Amino acid sequence: MSFLASSVSRSARHFSRGPAFVRNASTKSLRETLAEIVPQKQAQLKELKAKHGEASLGEVKVENLIGGMRGLKVMLWEGSVLDPNEGIRFHGHSIPDCQKVLTPAKGGKEIIAESMLWLLLTGKIPTEEQTRELSAELAANGNLPQYIEKLIDSYVDA
Repeated sequence: MSFLASSVSRSARHFSRGPAFVRNASTKSLRETLAEIVPQKQAQLKELKAKHGEASLGEVKVENLIGGMRGLKVMLWEGSVLDPNEGIRFHGHSIPDCQKVLTPAKGGKEIIAESMLWLLLTGKIPTEEQTRELSAELAANGNLPQYIEKLIDSYVDA
């Protein structure tokens, strides 16, 4: 099992359905959406590696390492792009675009984190129903295990 598949599998187990979870048949959960997307992405990456695995992307100098790799294309990441003129884009959507299409907090104008999480993980805009269901699912699974609470409580106040 690949790293990506095992990570998604672990995440999917974490997002197990609790008793408060209800979903209409017309929507897909985050787990179902990822189950469709991950194999496609794996196939794309396999093809990219097969066709271009030996291609060089440039030269890395010591000054690049010390300077935080600025300006070097050293990692494949589709989730966001930071442009000095346009600002950050998430899967092609600017922040103003996201504010128009992602679900806002009830009674508010700003997007909620769950809708952005969905976009970052899937590259797709979630419906309001998908966002609300993800919020409920995360809340239902949000309790910390007792041993973690004990560990946190054991830290000395700063």
